[in-house]
Amino acid sequence: MIDIQEHVDANCNFMLVGDLNSRCGNLADHVVDDADAHIPTLPDDYVPDIGLLRATQDTVINNNGRRLIDFCKETGTRIANGRACGDSGTCTYVGSGGSSLVDLVVINEYLLNYFYTFSVMEPNILSDHCVLHFSIKSNHNVTSTTSSDTYISHGKSDKTISSFKWNKEYIDNYTSNLESPEIILKFQDLSELLSDDPSTNDIDDSVLGLNEIFDTVCSPLFKKTYDPSKIQTHASNKPAVYDDTCESYKHIFLDKLNIYRLDKTDENRQNMVLARSLFKKAVRAFKFQESQETTNKIVMCQSK
Repeated sequence: MIDIQEHVDANCNFMLVGDLNSRCGNLADHVVDDADAHIPTLPDDYVPDIGLLRATQDTVINNNGRRLIDFCKETGTRIANGRACGDSGTCTYVGSGGSSLVDLVVINEYLLNYFYTFSVMEPNILSDHCVLHFSIKSNHNVTSTTSSDTYISHGKSDKTISSFKWNKEYIDNYTSNLESPEIILKFQDLSELLSDDPSTNDIDDSVLGLNEIFDTVCSPLFKKTYDPSKIQTHASNKPAVYDDTCESYKHIFLDKLNIYRLDKTDENRQNMVLARSLFKKAVRAFKFQESQETTNKIVMCQSK
């Protein structure tokens, strides 16, 4: 990160998101009481850290948490959890051993003002980790892609689904389109735009331009458009995901989850985690049984 910042003269912002396994407790991710006054050895462009309060429901500190705090101080980044949009530092992991805040969003301090939403979702049936849901404001106009188009049918407007599928029969046409004078000129324009210290806007424009080039070249050859209302689904032909036993365990988990949401005690958390574990175990057992039955059928067919 530091190398990238120096290369672009600090004209960039970073965002690190994920399960960092870092429990930072109430440690400050900035230099406390930082100031540039009365310290003549500091460079003229030194910017002191500003103290920003950070809320957290997890007061435990581990070694990874200390490393992350040091990383934030060295790079000028901040933890968005417990700050953005009034978040209370909600725990993001809920397991049998307790709850913790380990799924983090680490950003440049500048970006804190651009969060539009930030929330930690409730525990779910898929994972011990809760979903981090956030959105950020943008000053750029978003240009829609050609992945979906609007068509008029019987007096009403609907959405169509578009996709691209490679067809080797059109490889000569594809190559010819790429080598056409019009496309070559567009590639040259992009190259000139990026050749001399490009700005962020230049890079954004180049990405859009490249997308337009390939859309022009590929759409006539490989683009397929579908009407979602005319796509037939055959649910009855799909293999079963789980049986009645799994369904029963699922409802038990959902009941325990609702109880935990209303009253987040250790007992309710443990009951919820146990119910989730039993549901997953039942699903794995069902899938294993289905796999065994499929294997046995294949063996029987091969032996005939």
